[in-house]
Amino acid sequence: MKFNRLEIKLLAACVLYAAVVSCAYADEWTGRDKEIHFVGGAAVAAAVTAATGNEWHGFLAGTGVGIAKEVYDSTGRGTVSGKDFVVTALGALVGAKLTGWTLGPNRVTYTITMNIF
Repeated sequence: MKFNRLEIKLLAACVLYAAVVSCAYADEWTGRDKEIHFVGGAAVAAAVTAATGNEWHGFLAGTGVGIAKEVYDSTGRGTVSGKDFVVTALGALVGAKLTGWTLGPNRVTYTITMNIF
C-alpha cells in the first residue's frame, strides 16, 4: 500500500486529534464501549473494501465513521473520547486488511478436485 501526501497528512491529523482529545477526557481502554467501536470500524471498513476493492478507501471510511461519531459526541450528545476514535481506527485497519487479503488478487484459495470417472 503506497500513501500519497494528502493521505499521510490526513492520517497525521487523525492521530493528532486522538492525542488532543485523549488528554481532555481520560476513559478506560477496555470495556464494552471499545468493543463496539472496534467492531463498528471493522464492519464499515470491510464493507467499503469489499465494494471498492481498495483497502485504503475501506480504512478511510471506517476511520471517518469514528471521527463522525466523536464530532456527534462533541455536540453534547455523548462524551468525546480519543480512545474511542483510536479503537475505531484500529478496527478499520483490521477490517480493511482482512477483507483485502480475503478478496484481493493475492488471496489464498483452496480447491478440492474429485475424479468421479
